Amino acid sequence: MRNRVRELRRRRRWTQHLLAKRLGISERDVRALEDADQEPCFKTAIRFAALFGKEVDEVFEGYSQKLWS
Repeated sequence: MRNRVRELRRRRRWTQHLLAKRLGISERDVRALEDADQEPCFKTAIRFAALFGKEVDEVFEGYSQKLWS
């Protein structure tokens, strides 16, 4: 699943550590999400979107479509 996590984080000049702390997840999880090695659970996807002021599908392409299929 393509995502914009790294792009959005860098635009705000946040480290992976800071993003992880704000989301309540590990830095390892942030790295895995940025590298698209793992998909976020629903709760984490919502947190990312809210933190960046975006819709979930703007951060994680096709996420909501996957939920309904």
